[in-house]
Amino acid sequence: MVNHPNRSKNKNADGVPSVQEIKQARQAAGLTQAESAQLVHTGRRSWEQWETDSSNLKYHRRMHPAFFELYLLKSKQDALHKHFFGD
Repeated sequence: MVNHPNRSKNKNADGVPSVQEIKQARQAAGLTQAESAQLVHTGRRSWEQWETDSSNLKYHRRMHPAFFELYLLKSKQDALHKHFFGD
């Protein structure tokens, strides 16, 4: 899967949200990591790994853009969705 952000050699793949962007979106929605994970049908541990600083490579994973888009849509963050994905 070359297009998967955790398998790509390109560490700055287009569309992949940064740790800060993920955390800011969650905080703007007023949700916990567990609530956010449930919203996109994944585990709390996965969400924690998405918010872990990339300097700690043992625990860091990059969020696939599809999960981020789904999260923004389901948490009703229209302004952020338009910012990242357009109309």
